[in-house]
Amino acid sequence: MKTARTLAPRRSALLLLSLFAGNLAQAASSDPLLSILEQSRDDKRGVTVVVDGRDVNLLVTEIGKDFVVGKSQQHERIVVRIDQIDAALK
Repeated sequence: MKTARTLAPRRSALLLLSLFAGNLAQAASSDPLLSILEQSRDDKRGVTVVVDGRDVNLLVTEIGKDFVVGKSQQHERIVVRIDQIDAALK
């Protein structure tokens, strides 16, 4: 029979794990720009990003720490720095 003493470490580990997972989900959803980019990547649907007043249409294939990689019908690889994106339209 398991006692409260033997279950306490498991409960603590599960609590920490659930808090950590919740913080990750909140961080991803708190940035609407990243949310649109991730949705484009996951759904394999195009997105328009505005960079320096110009529209760039792409399908997001990868999201890095500082950049987004995508492709379009005209270009097989498009790399855009995230800090240069003014807006994202889906």
